[in-house]
Amino acid sequence: GMGGGGPAEGEEFEDDEGSDAEENLIEPTDVVVLTARTDEESSILEVNCFDPKSGSLWVHHDITLAAFPLSLAFFDTPPRFGDPGARGAFVAVGTFKPGIELWNLDVLDPLEPTAILGGEDLKASKAAAKAGGGGGGGEG
Repeated sequence: GMGGGGPAEGEEFEDDEGSDAEENLIEPTDVVVLTARTDEESSILEVNCFDPKSGSLWVHHDITLAAFPLSLAFFDTPPRFGDPGARGAFVAVGTFKPGIELWNLDVLDPLEPTAILGGEDLKASKAAAKAGGGGGGGEG
């Protein structure tokens, strides 16, 4: 088909896509390298593939992050309860924001993380604002 972007979540690539589907296929012999970078406009998580046979390295897909990335940690267990034997490709991204974002690397164009660990406690910050406390507990 001539649709835009990659497949929807859970949808398989169609055979008539030809070379596009082959380019998106990660071979068992490929090495996947996750990198995070920031330029003037945005912060990006890149899923890179390296083919040791040909020596080629390319960006398989990327994910735009909402804040400056500080750390990455790969894990293969889905962050939501379900099938106990389920496996996938996920990354935890620590940024300058308080929460840790969990991204599903099997989704090509995700709009938001699969889950966020921690983060800002909105109830506590609203209560502090009502009480007149500026929060942050300045020292010195």
